[in-house]
Order: sequence, then structure tokens, then C-alpha cells
Amino acid sequence: MTLINYHGLRYFTDRDEQKAAFDQLWHADALPLVLFSGLSGTGKSTLIDWLIVNKCQPENIPSVKIDLFGGLEPKLLFDSLIRLFPSAAQERFRKAAEAAQQNYHQQQQAIWQANAAHPIIAKQVATGQGQINQAEIHIHTGQADAVAGLPKIYQEQLTAAFQAEIAHLPPGSAVIFLDTYEWVQDTSSREQIAWLWQVLFDCCEAAPGLRVVVGSRVDIAYEMAQKCRDHQPLDAFSRQDSDAFLHSQNPKMPSDVQAEIFALAQGHPLLTEMAAQLWQEGERAHNPLTSAELKQRLHDRSAEAWLYGRIINRLEELGERQVAAACRYGPLLRQLTWARLNAILPEDIPAFTESDFRRLTQFAFIKPAKHGWAFHELMRDVQLAYLARQEDPEVRRCHQRAVAYFAKRNAAGENAQDSRELLYHRCFVEPADVFADVMAENDQAALAGDHAWWHELLTVLEKPEQAQRLQPPQQAALRRNRGRWYQRQYRMDEALQSYQAALDWYQAEGDRLEEASTLLVIGEVQRLRSDNEGALQSYQAALALFQAVGDRLGEAHTRMARGWLYYDAGSRKEGQQELEQAFDLYTQINNRVGLFNVNWGLGIRLCEQEAWQDAEPFIAQAVQLAAAILPTTHPLAQRARALLADIQARK
Repeated sequence: MTLINYHGLRYFTDRDEQKAAFDQLWHADALPLVLFSGLSGTGKSTLIDWLIVNKCQPENIPSVKIDLFGGLEPKLLFDSLIRLFPSAAQERFRKAAEAAQQNYHQQQQAIWQANAAHPIIAKQVATGQGQINQAEIHIHTGQADAVAGLPKIYQEQLTAAFQAEIAHLPPGSAVIFLDTYEWVQDTSSREQIAWLWQVLFDCCEAAPGLRVVVGSRVDIAYEMAQKCRDHQPLDAFSRQDSDAFLHSQNPKMPSDVQAEIFALAQGHPLLTEMAAQLWQEGERAHNPLTSAELKQRLHDRSAEAWLYGRIINRLEELGERQVAAACRYGPLLRQLTWARLNAILPEDIPAFTESDFRRLTQFAFIKPAKHGWAFHELMRDVQLAYLARQEDPEVRRCHQRAVAYFAKRNAAGENAQDSRELLYHRCFVEPADVFADVMAENDQAALAGDHAWWHELLTVLEKPEQAQRLQPPQQAALRRNRGRWYQRQYRMDEALQSYQAALDWYQAEGDRLEEASTLLVIGEVQRLRSDNEGALQSYQAALALFQAVGDRLGEAHTRMARGWLYYDAGSRKEGQQELEQAFDLYTQINNRVGLFNVNWGLGIRLCEQEAWQDAEPFIAQAVQLAAAILPTTHPLAQRARALLADIQARK
């Protein structure tokens, strides 16, 4: 459950239009969804907290607040939504969810064990410059494809368990608050976004009194949600609002200081509150911030950077070394907890007590998060950029201490998230050494549909201070991996740009195998953009290179891609010829995943044409291959058997 920052509500002011929009939600002609949008730090989260505390709680309106920071997690979503249900329904759902989760882990383990027990070994012979020299290649057939389907199945099982209880959703007034929705829009696939809104719409249909309130930096792009939302932008404070807010914080603040704060912050609520706290820290030591100091601020830095830096400096001037160090180095942590903060701080800084930490969380730039607290992303970005420019050696030592802390916790198995935190901090300490682990983690994130975590890891390594410490081949691989992320987000122009950057390096270095692999994925993007001519050119170039280096697996993949392009474009004869060649190559190297994909793809397409008799041998072969590479309980294996039975029943 996400925390509510009660301290931050003490001086909450203005936003009368947004409060009125919330009150209007239950009027007969009102839309069922209200969106509060605005720049980072304009008070969206605080407004949501205020509505919960001052509207929902006094009026006994059930509500749940779901913080989407970090991306969409179906299990956390349902765990929050189910709290709106009667206790009996909650208990039934939890049991079903536990069974689904257990099944998910069992299926995953079975796949890994099956593939570990039956690796397929193929030999490839290199020609040309000999990049593959009689190399043995261990192909874990079915592993990636099998694991890829599990998160979707798990999500479907959770959804089914939730839908089984949805009729028990009370019909009275209730509210679902979604905070930091922009994370979903930025990091989730279109299918995931559509799934989220379908769940929410189903809830609203089942409970006529249920309403949805969304806080987001951007407007909702999903069309169905856009049509039924009341959009309430959160603008900056006016001069009058700013003065009123500052006066409520401390009536002693001089009017000339209020005027300079407004000039500095331009009415930005978070920056205004930070300036007020900076003034109060000085007032406490009888050395308050003056209008002259505000006028003389550094002009080459943003208001947020100046304010944050000045707060740290003022804390140090006041002898608050402990809090100043936390503000300086705390943003290095993804999530802020008492133990984590103490673990990373410089050794000469006294450890935080619980009361010390509680005081720290009262600063405006600390906000509640999923698993505790976090630095506001605006301030975190500012401070991380500042630390990178300063090249402070203590930053590396903080990350090293974080690595030691999370390595110990990870070894003890204290929290499933510890391995992620460990990997994250290793990226700063040893980016080149950890690169292979990051790419493997990105593969798992891609399979699980966790695009937010995938994006975060890429972003860390793309920062200049990490990127320049990577080897040139790693830099090219990083660009290609970013292209893959863009492709999964349907951001095809950016995907092509990233792939092209990787391709340029591979071509310059004469790495023909990686050049071929990159041309193959470029062709995939071009095909998705309906640029069939461009895709065929890329496939042809990739095919020639794979043949030149003797990579028969790459050649098979390329011929299969060409085959599907021809087939789906209506040139079925050419498509079948390419697929037959791909099939022969997969047979030669005993790649059963490729054989399955060819048979399954052709069988499905023939079924769509209702050519059941022609489809049967392909589906039958797919069933046999699935039995060899997948556990019998795997959803794809079950689907193949069911489809074959259906075809045979039509005879």
C-alpha cells in the first residue's frame, strides 16, 4: 500500500477547480474519470492525498491509491483493487492468486530444467574471415519462447481470478486513484495499456458508484479512456497563490522574499515549497534567506538545481552534516529506506536514527513510494546530473557500499528485489564487467514484459559516465538493445535510429555476423512499418552476410522472416519456397524451435483460411515438436494439442 504524506498536506492550498471536479464525479451527467495532469512537482500526488484524507475518509468513501511509478505490475494492481471488495471475496482472490503464482514459478522451473537436461548441439563452419571457426553452439531450444509466454498466462490467470469476484464489488461510491500514470504510458506496450483500462472499465461497469482519478504528467493517450475523462490540468501558482502558500508556511516571511521566490520558482509548487523550507532552515539558525541572495543566484543553473544545492549548503552551514549528506547522496538510491540510507552514506557521517529519518522525509523533495520513500524524480534527476558533473569520488564509494549491502541481502534471500538493486548499483561501479549480466537481465525483462526495468537499466548505461567505460562492442550492443526496447514500444523511428547506430559500428569494424543480425532486426521494423521493399532489401543483405560467415541459424531465421513477409503479402508461392529452405536449414542443425515456428506459423495461417485438411500435418508436427521442447503443461503445448484435436474432430 502506498503511503500518504500527511506532513505535506499541512500547507496544501488552492486547486479549488480540481476539488470541485472530484465532487462532481457522482453527478448524473458527469464523466466517470477525472485526470489531473501537470509538470513534475505541480502537486498531483499531494492533491490525490488531500482528496483521500479530506474527502474520502470523512465521507466513508472506500478508496485505493495505486502508485504506478516504475511501471505497471498486474499483481500489485489486483492486490490494491481487491481491497475494495468484501473480505470473503478478498480471501478467495488471494487464494486463487497464490495458486496462479505458484503455478507460474513451477512452470518456469520446469522449462529451465527441461532445457538444461536436453541441450541441442549444432556445428557451424565459418568461411571468409572465420568469425565462426568450427564452433560448437549450445542451443537451449524452446527456452526463450517458452518462458516468454508465462507472464502473459500468469496475468490472464490473475485477471480470471479477479473477474470471478467482480460481481461482489459493492455498488456504492468508491474511488480508484492512479498516481504517476505517465510511467505506464511511457513504458508499457499498447496491449498492456489496453488491458489495464479494460480491467478498470469492467470494475466501473460492475459498480455504478465507482470512479477513477488519474494523476499524470501527460494526457491519457488511450482513446477509450480519453473519451470518458474530465481533464483538469494543474497549472503553476499565480503570484497571489504563491504568496498565500508562503504566508501559510511562515507568516514572518518578508514580502520582498515572497516576490523573489515567485520570480525564481515561477509558481512551480514544489520549487516554491523548497524555497520556503530553505528560508525556514535559515530562520531556525537566525540567518534566513534574503531577497538579495535570491537575486544573486547563479544564472547558469536551473531554479531546481540552485534551490536543491542551496538547501544542501545551508544544512551544512547549520551543522546538519547528517541531513546534508543524505540530501547529497540519498538520490543514488532507487528507493529510500532507513537501512538503505545508512548503508551507503560516507563512513564519517553518523547513522540516522528512526526519528532522524522521519524528519528527513518531511522535506518537500521526499515523497511516498511503493516500498517506502523516494526522492522526488525532479530533484533526483537534478542531483544525479550534478554529481556526475562534479566527478565526486564519494559517489563511487556510495555505490560500492550499496553493492556490498545488497549483495549481502541478496545472498541471504531477504527480498526478491535485492538482486535488482545489486545489479543497478554494479552498473555504476563496474559497467563493463556487469554488461553481460545487464543484457541477460534485459532479456528476462523483455520476456516478462517489464519494459520499465529494462528501460531503467539501459538509461543507466547510456549515461556518458558509464557509456565511456564500456568496450566499443558493448556500446554497439547497447544501441541495438535500445533499438529492441523502442521496437517493443512501437516507437519504430527511434528503433531504426538505434539499430542504424549499431549497424554503422559493426560495418566500420567489419563484424559481419553482428552486422547481419542487426540488418535482420532492421528488416523486422521495416516490415512492421509496412515497408516491405525496404524489409526485403535488409533481409537480402543479412542473408548474404550470414551465408558468407557460415551462420546457418541466422540464414534460417532470415529465410523464415522473408517467408512470412511474402506469405502475408499474398505471394504465397514465394513465401512457401523461403519457408521450405528455412525448414531444411533448421533440420540440418537440429533446431527444433525453428522447426516448431515454421510448422506452427503455417498451420495457424491455414486454419485462419479454414483450410483444415492442409493445416493438419503442420499442426500435428508442431505438437510433436512441442512435446520435445516444452513441458506438457506449458500453455503453448496445450494450445497446440487442443487445436489438433479440433481439426481432427472436423473430419
